[in-house]
Amino acid sequence: MNNLKFHLLLLCVFAVSTVTRAQEKRYTIGNSTNVLSNFRRQLTTGKSHDINRLQLQLSSTRSLTAVIKHRHSSGRASEHLAGSIANVPNSSFYLMIENKSVQGHILLRDSKKAYTYSSDNNGDVFVEETDINKIICIDYKEAEEPGTPPAAARVTTALDAAALYDQQSYPGGNGCVLLDFDGQHVPGVWLWNNGNPIDAAPSNVSDADKQLAWEYVSEGFRPFSLNITTSEAVFNTYPANRRMRCIFTSTKTASPTAGGTADIGSFQWGLEIPCWVFNSRGIAPGVTAIHEIGHAFGLQHKGRVNPSENYYLGHGNWAPIMGDGYYKSIVQWSKGEYFHTNNIEDDLTIITSNRYHVGYRADDYGNTKTAATSLTMDIAGNVSNKGVIERTADVDMFSFTTGGGPVNLTFKPNAYAPTLDILATLYDSTGTALTTSDLPGLNAGISTTLAAGKYYVSVTGTGAGDPLTTGYSNYGSLGTFNITGRIPPDPGIVLSLEPKGNGTPLSKPKDVTSLVVSPNPAVNQVKLKYGKRNSNFDVKITDVNGVVVYTASHIETGQQINIASLPSGLYFITINTGKQTITKKLIKQNAN
Repeated sequence: MNNLKFHLLLLCVFAVSTVTRAQEKRYTIGNSTNVLSNFRRQLTTGKSHDINRLQLQLSSTRSLTAVIKHRHSSGRASEHLAGSIANVPNSSFYLMIENKSVQGHILLRDSKKAYTYSSDNNGDVFVEETDINKIICIDYKEAEEPGTPPAAARVTTALDAAALYDQQSYPGGNGCVLLDFDGQHVPGVWLWNNGNPIDAAPSNVSDADKQLAWEYVSEGFRPFSLNITTSEAVFNTYPANRRMRCIFTSTKTASPTAGGTADIGSFQWGLEIPCWVFNSRGIAPGVTAIHEIGHAFGLQHKGRVNPSENYYLGHGNWAPIMGDGYYKSIVQWSKGEYFHTNNIEDDLTIITSNRYHVGYRADDYGNTKTAATSLTMDIAGNVSNKGVIERTADVDMFSFTTGGGPVNLTFKPNAYAPTLDILATLYDSTGTALTTSDLPGLNAGISTTLAAGKYYVSVTGTGAGDPLTTGYSNYGSLGTFNITGRIPPDPGIVLSLEPKGNGTPLSKPKDVTSLVVSPNPAVNQVKLKYGKRNSNFDVKITDVNGVVVYTASHIETGQQINIASLPSGLYFITINTGKQTITKKLIKQNAN
């Protein structure tokens, strides 16, 4: 990606340097009861042509005239107001008063100025000029060229329309984000277009890039109990303060020169305020969406103080999500551990705080030997497991039993925007570490020869190098991992027990008559015993690669079968009784 001219000119500059007037100090405008009474009095006693206007104090000598586009009153102590500032293009404001709680802000986008309203526990209300970047992501410039995803992350199989708009990353999660590609009418009550409605056109993102965007965003938020979906129906099952719509559109009214925008902290407001993505090709839609949704969860930009920049482009192969990660292969949540950072806020703590009611997703595997989960293997010993590292330093522990021989395991993160650098460790039956793997890049691999017995293997996130120079810590090393490979199976145990057809699997040993294979190991002949006298069944023998080397039908229990022609090695005998199948291992030996 280094040769790309693809640039998001991330110019969310601090308003301090562009404002001609010095920032005004915090000003007390009264207690919440008096403020509410004052606002309601203005709205009911003003002249008829001013009934939708309100004076918003900034100091003892200065105020702004607000034009009310939305008002919702509930009871004696609740008022929600939103609109724009009179005669100020590209302005907006909102205020929420709930008993002693007052919050809101005024945004003057063209002059890059902002004011916040807040209250303390006593109900005293304050207004204060603030950095506009702490309120909204502005001037996040559109990508000049589409980013090209890594080969492993390219979508090669197009989903049909029904599947594309019915995806979920974590069904039943505590919160939900809808990736909305098909256009949306946004009422003129919130924070864009001077309080006027926006009819957002459908996105011009291709179906392949829509799928890629969903993969990117899903993996970025994989550690959390957050369902990234493309289904409007799923989105509508969540309450307003547990969901957010992320609109992908070519209609740039909300921020005409930007590649995306969002209001910081808006996920929990319960006001159905969306975030916006205008970038439309390659990796740009997904990368932009992760960044803007991060803002909705209260995150600020990650930049540097020296040189002064508001979006850090990263170092080595690493960059922070809330900086500019277009040029790096690993882009993670951060707590500002790099040199000259301008922001040490803890991304993970903020996203999972009680403010947003989302939290981490449930741990999928135990982290100790006693809580280990058996690796999933087929009858040939081929391994296939998937998991998620949800928290910094989370460990997922697995167990396996082998008959002895070469063990080869590969550990890889998700192919789409991977955020997990994997450290894998192999342990013996006592829990003593035998070998550890942290390969260059993000993968891990274990290749060794083991004696027969029980072993354990763990997966966790790790860092690389020094975060102050060209590396990163394990802080944001989170996300999906996949384990593949092969372990020599343990001979003499039942590997599978399946019903024929769509019946219910038999789970209790007493429901199955044992299959006896004798002798085992065997040289020329092997006798199979199963069931009652005169019982018969079909037989299939496969080698360790799954190749069928012998078949026979209607074999009677106790009958011998000839295996003299088979090379020595490990095989799997499967019988099918018509009601169930049973597989056992067979060791074939050569004659002396």
